Amino acid sequence: MEKRKTIVIAAIVVAIFVMSLSMGCVDQQKEESVTEEHQESKEVVPTDDAAQELKDSEDVKKEHESSDSNEVRLTAADNGTEVGVEKGQTLAIALDSNPTTGYGWEVAEAPDVQVLQQVGEIEYESDPHPKDMVGVGGVQTIRFDVVDAGKTALKMVYIRPWEKDETPAEIFAIDVVAR
Repeated sequence: MEKRKTIVIAAIVVAIFVMSLSMGCVDQQKEESVTEEHQESKEVVPTDDAAQELKDSEDVKKEHESSDSNEVRLTAADNGTEVGVEKGQTLAIALDSNPTTGYGWEVAEAPDVQVLQQVGEIEYESDPHPKDMVGVGGVQTIRFDVVDAGKTALKMVYIRPWEKDETPAEIFAIDVVAR
């Protein structure tokens, strides 16, 4: 009888363990699904390894078009690249951000105003989230009009503005070639 009780208790413990694991997997699947939906809403385009290696090459000039043919949209994946634009286009740089942590993107090295001119202030759009949820990240977007042909550099830093002597948490730098 004692052996039977032990077997029943062991079976219950195993059943609880299996249920716990399966619930964790379901939560993970939900989280992955939410992540996929989040990525889709940000229009993330998956790339294969060969394309990524090509993208990372320093000699490759970037030409990114958004749905608005007059706007060239860049993301963190474009960091360290050379970007080709045309006079009259708008260069939009959209970078992940979470202002609730105190961090935000700032222009550290402004581009040549004869080539690029900032349009308005840096805009912030929160990621989709349940009502009243705090601490949610999002995307900060800065736009520049391409005003003339030329070459210029642009450097942005992700910092807490009051921490003057701290190293930036992230750096985004590109070279822009305008035709």
